[in-house]
Amino acid sequence: MDTTLADTLVGRVLDGRYRIQERIARGGMATVYRALDLRLDRPVAVKVMHPTLAEDADFVSRFTREAKSAARLSHPNVVAVFDQGSDGGVVFLVMEYIDGATLRDLLRERGRLSARQSLDVMAPVLAALEAAHGAGIVHRDIKPENVLIAVDGRIKVADFGLARAIADANLTATTGLLIGTAAYLAPEQIEHGTADPRTDLYAAGIMLYELLTGRPPYVGATPMAVVFKHVHEQVPAPSLVRPEVPRQIDALVLDATQREPADRPPTAGELLEQLQAAARTLPAEPLDLTQRTQVLGAHLTTVLRKEQAHTLVGPPAPPPTAVDRSRPRRPWLHGWRIAVLLLVLVTLAAAATGAYLGLHQGPHHGNSSGALSANAATTSAAAPATTVMPDFDGLTRADADQKAFTSQVDVTYGPDQFSPTVPTGRVMSQDSTANATVDVHTPVQLTLSKGPQPVDLPANLVGMTLTAAKAALLGVGLDLGQHPSQYSDTVVKNAIISVTTQGAQPPGTSIDVVVSKGPTPVAIPDESGRSSAAALADLKAKNFSNVSTIDAYSDTVDKDNVISQTPKPPATGQPNVAITLVISKGPQLFAVPNLFGLTVTEAKSALAKVGMDAKVIDIRGGSNEHVLSQEPAKDLARPHGTIVTIRIF
Repeated sequence: MDTTLADTLVGRVLDGRYRIQERIARGGMATVYRALDLRLDRPVAVKVMHPTLAEDADFVSRFTREAKSAARLSHPNVVAVFDQGSDGGVVFLVMEYIDGATLRDLLRERGRLSARQSLDVMAPVLAALEAAHGAGIVHRDIKPENVLIAVDGRIKVADFGLARAIADANLTATTGLLIGTAAYLAPEQIEHGTADPRTDLYAAGIMLYELLTGRPPYVGATPMAVVFKHVHEQVPAPSLVRPEVPRQIDALVLDATQREPADRPPTAGELLEQLQAAARTLPAEPLDLTQRTQVLGAHLTTVLRKEQAHTLVGPPAPPPTAVDRSRPRRPWLHGWRIAVLLLVLVTLAAAATGAYLGLHQGPHHGNSSGALSANAATTSAAAPATTVMPDFDGLTRADADQKAFTSQVDVTYGPDQFSPTVPTGRVMSQDSTANATVDVHTPVQLTLSKGPQPVDLPANLVGMTLTAAKAALLGVGLDLGQHPSQYSDTVVKNAIISVTTQGAQPPGTSIDVVVSKGPTPVAIPDESGRSSAAALADLKAKNFSNVSTIDAYSDTVDKDNVISQTPKPPATGQPNVAITLVISKGPQLFAVPNLFGLTVTEAKSALAKVGMDAKVIDIRGGSNEHVLSQEPAKDLARPHGTIVTIRIF
């Protein structure tokens, strides 16, 4: 049954402009329809929020604000937002209509992509993120469902801003929505509910892992089980699942999916540059998408299945499993047991026949009897007993010894050898062909495995950054392990101080290192009130090298003494911390104005303009009250607060 027949929105015109034609997708937060913009006569995609969201006034407000922000984002790899609105309780977003499919559809059909195809898909995704982050927009929900692939091969990212509108609304108690599919959530989203551009890079790294391997790195019975792994485990290298994945692509995934945001590439642009550099080392492998004509549904599945036979990407390989050393029953083993049983029966029959003949020969047949006995002895010596050479492959030494004893072959052991595939202590080869018929006590020499051959640590790890060290370790088949940090007065910040794991190690070993936090912070002395010379000498003696001074007037601190400093005491810092001292120039001086001939009122006003006051002495007791003299004299430099004595007559 066509589900669109029961959809009440199909055929409706929203906002007097958008005629809903058919439903093309339905998710946990919204339903997407193909519609016709009646005003511009063009197809559009209309995303209608589910009623639970539409009834929340706070969400509608945030949704409107985020839609306006997303509409300002114009980039060839971003699905354009044309309009947003509400109509009769229906809250909707109008977007560019992409004739094609989602990346999730492609993965369902093909299982996984090759390394080069995966990079070619991720490049436009990172370009879209770089543009969005530059505009101040964090997606928060990067996953294959939000990556659209047009029939002409264009790749576009959808739903910028929508996840934030939902995350910021108070909907948890009523909807139970988990913002961001659990498989792609960054640890900071889970632990703190925060997101920044590096959160999108984590999700992009998870998506690249899935493109390469056909599955996300973490799976669990519940979303919470997956969430727990994101918080507490480091994403493994894709090559552990698909050994053909190049090491430099392993490094891309591991860089983007570091649990600490500060350890990831700082921007999508930088990750894109690393991705493009890795892509240049691989041969081109076009991802043929030109035959698709449907967005979703059974039509897409049919087209993709027809195309599968012609694509450069083969069907998904089964996930690798541990080597089963229990060794299933071999069909020949049952037949061998039957052969041994028949041999025993024949031998017993021959012995019985011989005994019978010996018992029934008369004395006159002595010579014949002797000849018969001699012939029997000759026949026995010419046909020694045989056995079947066991297959010792993968057995432990104890199991091999037991099997050799049971099969009556004589086993010896040659020097142990390294093997990248056979576990330590198990048989990796034998010098006699397994399953061949041989004489009993035939010698066979077995070689036991010493496990993978250890590899030397890369030279000069000390002093490298974590990113450089990780790449160097991956290059020789090792992984970066724990990397606690500590202060160092000799190693620059973020560089490796020491390598905890020493000596050659088996491939895949995690190498632990210690990273520098820079020089040990020390207490910054309080230089307030000291002379500038004494303060500078004190800071220099305590190895603070980045010290500057600023001069300022002060009515309370003597000239050339320190008024204040930054950082303000008490404070600590490293020797290169910037310290600024404010040095007193003493009080600011102003010229005493000329008061001669002014009235008392005029004189006081003139003095007030320069922060001075008047002491009036009437020397004649007259009524004229004009200034006859002043002290200090005019034009002398004096500070604020100076009292000028004036005499009037």
